[in-house]
Amino acid sequence: MKQTTFIALLLTFVMVILVLVAAVVFLVQRNRNAEGETMVQGAEEATIAAQSEQLSTDLAVRQAALESAEATRSALESLVIGEQQQIHDLEQELEKNEAALQQAGEELEELSVQLFIFSPKEGAIVPPLQPLVLFIAARADAGVESIAISINDENLLQFSADGQPTYTVRTEWTPPDEGQYAISAVALDRQGKASPLESVTIQSAFSSPDARTAALIRLTETDLRSLRFPGGIDSFVEVETAGSTTKRLHEQLPSLAVDERMSLDPLTLFTLNQQLSSPEDGQQSADNFLNYYDPNSQELILYDPGSGPEAFGRWVYVHDFAHQMMADAYGLDTLDFSSLDGDTQAALSALVEGDATYLQYLYTQGEYLSEADRATITDSLDSAAADTLDDPGDELNFTYIDGFQFIQALYEEGGFSAVNQAWANLPQSSEQILHPDRFLAGDAPLAVTLPLLTSELTGTWQLVGQDVLGEHLLRRHLSAGGLSAQQVDQAATGWGGGRYAHYRSADRENILVMRLAWDTPADESEFSAAYAGYLGQSYEGEGTALPGGSNCWQGDDATCLYTQDGETLIIRAPDLGTVAEVLAAL
Repeated sequence: MKQTTFIALLLTFVMVILVLVAAVVFLVQRNRNAEGETMVQGAEEATIAAQSEQLSTDLAVRQAALESAEATRSALESLVIGEQQQIHDLEQELEKNEAALQQAGEELEELSVQLFIFSPKEGAIVPPLQPLVLFIAARADAGVESIAISINDENLLQFSADGQPTYTVRTEWTPPDEGQYAISAVALDRQGKASPLESVTIQSAFSSPDARTAALIRLTETDLRSLRFPGGIDSFVEVETAGSTTKRLHEQLPSLAVDERMSLDPLTLFTLNQQLSSPEDGQQSADNFLNYYDPNSQELILYDPGSGPEAFGRWVYVHDFAHQMMADAYGLDTLDFSSLDGDTQAALSALVEGDATYLQYLYTQGEYLSEADRATITDSLDSAAADTLDDPGDELNFTYIDGFQFIQALYEEGGFSAVNQAWANLPQSSEQILHPDRFLAGDAPLAVTLPLLTSELTGTWQLVGQDVLGEHLLRRHLSAGGLSAQQVDQAATGWGGGRYAHYRSADRENILVMRLAWDTPADESEFSAAYAGYLGQSYEGEGTALPGGSNCWQGDDATCLYTQDGETLIIRAPDLGTVAEVLAAL
């Protein structure tokens, strides 16, 4: 038991020893492990330190590499930007080169159509209102089709070249006023290609005010010549000599001895019942004025040119120069009117003034004057109207108004060619002026005669004068007797010829004899009826019918109206006995 206990104790002790040994071993092992771990840890720390140092080294290297890479990147970026700028510059240069190449190609293509302005030269100074020569040439490989010229961007002229390889234009252009003018031209070839636009700039200026006035006059004269005689003065009719109109005048028209021709003195006009205006009326004499018929207002305007505006003076000059042209063309300065009867003189005066006045009208209505000048002329006429006569008188009305309308009718019939023919075949009566259709139909006046009565009448009678009683004077006579315009027109139209004679006695009594021929019996009947009414008003009563179809009126004097064989005979005398004596003598 004790052994067992001993054994147990021994075993316990052994167990304790073993435990202690195990503990020692464990501690030793633990120390060893700790040392190992310490050694391992130291090694690891050394390794970590080494690694850390290596990492630091690597980091420094990498940082340096990064910095180097950043520098390289910046450098590369700058290089790229520079290269991009170079590329952009090259692209722009390439575009310029392409544009230059394209322009060069176009210029090479344009060289196939070329135009040159040889005259005028760039910067030339030229006078206004004088023709300027434009000399322009063009060439085209495909042939020149046309050349167009413009002034200050306004188309002026175009010339067709019909495909010629080279074509030159030499034409005239007149600067209308002072100022700067750009003359441009372009050529087209037959393929529609255009030459480069060529242009020169010139300056137009007068050297002095006198030069301006002279140029305006020259321009006006040139315009009037081209308007009135577009083919030249000698182109309109066969003219043998400067006095050929005078020759035709005396060949075509009857002559009248000067001592037989009647001058319309106040007594004769009174005998014909004409109304006279005298200076005492407070009116100005029309001789101090120029005359112009305005067809728009149908009035004869009398005006004093005075010192009006330049445009108005130029317009007035048109009428004067028209007379100069007529004198040059028809030898008017050689005409002698003294041997012609009064009616023919009136007709020729209407022809002369009508031609000049109608030319003045056409000039005013044409493109020869600017709108500003035309307005100035109108204002000047309106201003002058207050100083004109209230009534220009029948003679002026016939000469200017009826003359104007006569020329107008011929012009509308056949232009100035028809007017020129009127100068070749002169009007022979006022009837032809009043009725242009009668002139165109060749309706010549009938010759009407009256015998000399001085030796046939009781008492001492002297012939004051005698003349043709034309339609114009007949109308004046009827109008002064109180007939209306319509009545006068109906009574006088159809006039075929006429004559009147005025006698005066020693005691200042008067005899007036008028004989009229008519185109038709109906015309004679219309006149006799109207004249009977005229005499009824004058004598304030009905006439007395006498055998043979005559009628007589008596008052302070006596007048008898006879009709026979389509003619009308009117005798006005101091009494019916003298009327009968005159009738018997006739």
